[in-house]
Amino acid sequence: MDVIFDYSELIGRIISKFKTRKAFAEKMNMDYGSLIHKLNGKYYWFSIDIYRACCLLDIDLKDIPKYFFTLKVEQG
Repeated sequence: MDVIFDYSELIGRIISKFKTRKAFAEKMNMDYGSLIHKLNGKYYWFSIDIYRACCLLDIDLKDIPKYFFTLKVEQG
């Protein structure tokens, strides 16, 4: 069974702080395509990327699980 994370809180924070995913990717020094793959669960987040994202998005480190490790609940 694959573990799928729900990044909707993270995406909402990105949009509220940077207006676009592309602008956030640029600040992260990350290829836009890589960011999209991470947000779609195709690529894994490295710990350094999580830390950098938290700094840019003003996410308290104690809230990392809420933004990066919330399991997606499948309907069915």
